[in-house]
Amino acid sequence: SGIPAAGPHPAQADAGKRGVILTGTAGIGKSTVLLQVIKSLRQEGVPLLALRVDRLEPTQRPDEAGRQIGLSASPPVTLAALARGKPSVLILDQFDAVSLMSGRNPWFFECLDEMARQALTVPAMRLVIACRRFDFENDHRLRRLGGRDDVFEAIEVGPFSEKTVRQTVNKMGIDATRLSGHQIRLLS
Repeated sequence: SGIPAAGPHPAQADAGKRGVILTGTAGIGKSTVLLQVIKSLRQEGVPLLALRVDRLEPTQRPDEAGRQIGLSASPPVTLAALARGKPSVLILDQFDAVSLMSGRNPWFFECLDEMARQALTVPAMRLVIACRRFDFENDHRLRRLGGRDDVFEAIEVGPFSEKTVRQTVNKMGIDATRLSGHQIRLLS
């Protein structure tokens, strides 16, 4: 996906920034970008905890959400204990699952909002949230969470350029000049 390579590293965000909100259209590759972030953080030995919000059973309390995945406390509390004051990253993917606009469990937002608040109380913890742009722009609760420019860096995941698609296809040994406009848009 077209995420800027020069964006902040989640574990080393500016002193004023505590996290990243990753947005983009449905299916653009936000989760794929998160997988790349996770791989990079693991290689660097940064403690992290990644959750897909749409796979959790809705609950009112973060500690109950933690128990669903085998933790004895809420995910940010557990991660903070594991990291022992060192930089760590909590990743919440599919945050749009709690959107008032198109989410299946909008009341689950309060639990996740509390998790975000818990994460932000830990000085060395960074928070990465991935959400569809439509939901982020149209749910006042998500906008409020992301509207804290002093806390979150907003990054939009977009399509690859036609030039990037053609270069990538050529590197794969396929003649990119044979691709139709529709195929280029599909691969972007």
